[in-house]
Amino acid sequence: MIVVSDTSPISNFFRINQLSILHYVYGSVIIPSEVCNELKSLEGFGLNPNEIFSRPWIEIKQTSLTAKFHDSLKKIHLGEAAAIALAKELNIKYVLIDDRKGQQLSLQQNLYPIGTLGTLKLAKEKGIITEVKKLLDEIILAANYG
Repeated sequence: MIVVSDTSPISNFFRINQLSILHYVYGSVIIPSEVCNELKSLEGFGLNPNEIFSRPWIEIKQTSLTAKFHDSLKKIHLGEAAAIALAKELNIKYVLIDDRKGQQLSLQQNLYPIGTLGTLKLAKEKGIITEVKKLLDEIILAANYG
C-alpha cells in the first residue's frame, strides 16, 4: 500500500524513533514538498529531518495544489491541503492525516484518512508492535516536550 502523508504522522513517529513503523505498515510513503518544508522545523527541537528524507521508502513529490484546493487552504494547514491534493493527483486513496478538518476534507475528496492512532492500531493488527498505549504515551510525551 502506498500512502501520502501530512506532517504530523511522520513527525510523531520520528520523534519517538519509530519511523520504521510507517514503512512496515504502508510500504511506501509519499510526502509533498510542503510537508518536507514543515518537517525541516524539527531542527529547532534538536532533531535532524534529513534522517527522514534519506529513507528510501519516503518519496518527496511536488503537487500543483490546483484551484479546487485553494479555498480549502483557508480551512486547513498547507501541509494537509498539499497531502490531499497530491493524493488526488497520484490517484492514491490513503492519506495520513491527524487533523480533524483535514480528515473531513479528505473524506469529501473520496480519500481514506488514517491518523497516527489508526496507524498504531494497524501496526498492532499486523504484529509489528505489541501494544498501542505505550507508543501513544511516548508520542504524547514527545509532543508536550518539543
